[in-house]
Amino acid sequence: MDDVNHGEHCVCFPVPADYSNVAILKPGVFNAGNGVTVALGEAELLRIADNFDPAHLLPTLNIDHEDSGPALGRVTGLRFDGEFLRADIRIADTQLAERIERGDFPSRSAEIYTDLDGQGPALRAVALLGAMPPAVKGLPPMLRDQHPSLPAAEAMQPNVLAAAPQLQPFCVTLLSEVPMGNELQPEPAREAALLAEENQRLAEENRRLLRHERQREIAVFMSELRNAGRLTPALEQAGIEQLLLAACETPLVVRLSEDNEEPLFETLHRVFSALPVCVSFGETDFRAAPPAPCGLSEDERTIAAQLGLSAEEYAEIRRTELR
Repeated sequence: MDDVNHGEHCVCFPVPADYSNVAILKPGVFNAGNGVTVALGEAELLRIADNFDPAHLLPTLNIDHEDSGPALGRVTGLRFDGEFLRADIRIADTQLAERIERGDFPSRSAEIYTDLDGQGPALRAVALLGAMPPAVKGLPPMLRDQHPSLPAAEAMQPNVLAAAPQLQPFCVTLLSEVPMGNELQPEPAREAALLAEENQRLAEENRRLLRHERQREIAVFMSELRNAGRLTPALEQAGIEQLLLAACETPLVVRLSEDNEEPLFETLHRVFSALPVCVSFGETDFRAAPPAPCGLSEDERTIAAQLGLSAEEYAEIRRTELR
């Protein structure tokens, strides 16, 4: 026997200290530590009690869901009495038992595996809560030497024991109002939001690349029109290049006949390609132009600049295309 002094009183605790039939959970809908709403009915609590197997997994005792350090105690029994899931808890630390009796840990929280090794829900641990509020309200206090007459889990209806738990598998549910950091899976809502954000980013990047490719193709087409004498400076200043780019980005179609439709861009491309050679002498500058580097015309140098290429790089690309 160990003695713990409180002024004039002496409280004695045997080692180990046993707490029988401690209420740790009850049927209801609760907010789990990862933000997910969890519904636990009688069927789920019966299954948790039925799956209690210390030889396979020994549920332990901790403070505030702490996952490191030594276990402060262990669960030696588990049952559901129709109202609460109750645990028998053995504590080997005399000082911890004294703090419980003093009221330092007025609440508790159950940690539940929703599917342990394919066997269904099982108790993972019991956490003593001090300042942290529990998600499951209304649990009776944790007292030593409680021995009410309770029906065993095996005495409950067999068809209820066979009910499947309606929980997300392979996820540890920490029944506390404070989010925990040791969930096995991310919160589904947060995971979906991250996936949507990534999809939006990829879509924006795809649109940017597609627009850049269209700008390059239109710049090449405009150069071909100039070289063929079909594009006058006045037509170019009217905004033909911007019109072609806008046509690329619109879903509009042109109905050429009852059974023939085509995208607006293809129609404009075909119309401008059919323009006659019509460069006006008044629009042509006959002043001698300086020799173009690498044999490139002024228009070709403009295209190279738009593509971010040097004159030499663009000339090499043109030579490769002509081979």
